[in-house]
Amino acid sequence: MNQCLVQLQRRSVVASTRAFHSSIPMLVKPPSFTRAGNKFGTPRVPNSGRFGGAPRAPDSGKFGTPRASDAGRGAQPKWPAAQPKWPATQGKPTKQPPKQPPKPRTAAPGEWLKDRNLTLANRAIQRRFEQARQDSAKQDHAPRDEQITAPMIQLVKEDGTLDGTHPLEHALRTIDRTTHTLVLVNPQAEPPVCRVFSRKILYDRGRQAKKQKLGVSKTGKVQRVQIGNSIGDHDLQIKVRKAAELLVRGRRVEVVVEYKGKREGAKDRRGEIGAVVMDAFGEKYSVVSPPAVEGRFWSVMFQGKS
Repeated sequence: MNQCLVQLQRRSVVASTRAFHSSIPMLVKPPSFTRAGNKFGTPRVPNSGRFGGAPRAPDSGKFGTPRASDAGRGAQPKWPAAQPKWPATQGKPTKQPPKQPPKPRTAAPGEWLKDRNLTLANRAIQRRFEQARQDSAKQDHAPRDEQITAPMIQLVKEDGTLDGTHPLEHALRTIDRTTHTLVLVNPQAEPPVCRVFSRKILYDRGRQAKKQKLGVSKTGKVQRVQIGNSIGDHDLQIKVRKAAELLVRGRRVEVVVEYKGKREGAKDRRGEIGAVVMDAFGEKYSVVSPPAVEGRFWSVMFQGKS
């Protein structure tokens, strides 16, 4: 019994729902699926595209562009033809560019720096020898050995005895070139006079002359030893020893004592310090300029003995 009531209720609900929907008017016209139009109701143009629009050109592609088969019939291609890489020549073969040689292998990171340093060292050595050769070419000394241009010479031996006239080549062959050298001593004679000298003796003479020249230049330079007025006894002895070292080397030394009276009650000790300096050097070395006072300075100059 209950099941029958439920079924009747369901049938009544369905019937009422259908009646309600049938009473509502149609607001939208249903689409007409006719053969002449599309699903939206617009008529289709003959030979038009998928979505209508302009008619499709005969023998055209998918998007209206000419097909590749039509290019030979006067249609313009989509892309321009590719240009040749090399210009065309009139019956002559095109000349290919020459091949570049392979690049040499690069050295290790530190090799180029090592080679560069070696090159710089070699250049420095070459410059040094070139300078020595130019200095010898200046002929600060008398011509020697191959520097002598006379073909015939008067040869004087090492002990001072005359050996007569000989060709230059013969005289050079008779001496030991490792220990002795041939020096032109009188170019005005006819033929010129050349004497054999020991290389050691010439080296000692040149060294002594250079030493004397250096001593003269050092003598002209004055070394100054500055001493303050308030110096202590220990520091004063150090200054005296420093001046003595310079005088022993043959230098010219000027001892200057400066009086600084800025402090209150500062005592003028220039005379006392000057007496110590004169006692240390007055009798041993010659006095170039005697003691003198100029303003705040007391000074004296000594000449060392080489």
